[in-house]
Amino acid sequence: MSLVGIVANDIDFKNIRKAFSKKDISKSVSIIEINENNIKNIRNIYFETLFFCKEINFSNVELSYLDKICENVSYLVINSDFNLHIPPLISESCTVITFGLNQKATVTVSSISENGFVLSLQQNITKHNKKIKEMEEKSIRTKNTNNFKLYKILVEYIIKIIYEV
Repeated sequence: MSLVGIVANDIDFKNIRKAFSKKDISKSVSIIEINENNIKNIRNIYFETLFFCKEINFSNVELSYLDKICENVSYLVINSDFNLHIPPLISESCTVITFGLNQKATVTVSSISENGFVLSLQQNITKHNKKIKEMEEKSIRTKNTNNFKLYKILVEYIIKIIYEV
């Protein structure tokens, strides 16, 4: 089973986990919240993928734990709309994926309306099974297009890209 660490606000993580638990992919991937309360206890866990979904307010000690976690990740996924701590010790084999409303992000949204938006994968990504997910655009219909909903959908989409067979 692949472990995905998510640095997010508590409520955002709970909503991501709730939506994620309804997906078939949840049988092969476990998501774990990483926060200032648990980082000391999970610093030696091997996460294959690590998401940064919020600005980080960790102490220097907690940042050193986070840097240790990042040394072995295969995928580092960063919300490019925030000024985030980027770990200095990621391996050369690590794939960095950015997401957000920023039009230069790897995965972004555009044409936001009250009925949905266009999700764009702007560069090819090598998946967990070594297959390539090619660039694409998808129309997503949703009743709510607030930023939280958009970010949650982007996180789910990226997990699906990486781990779906």
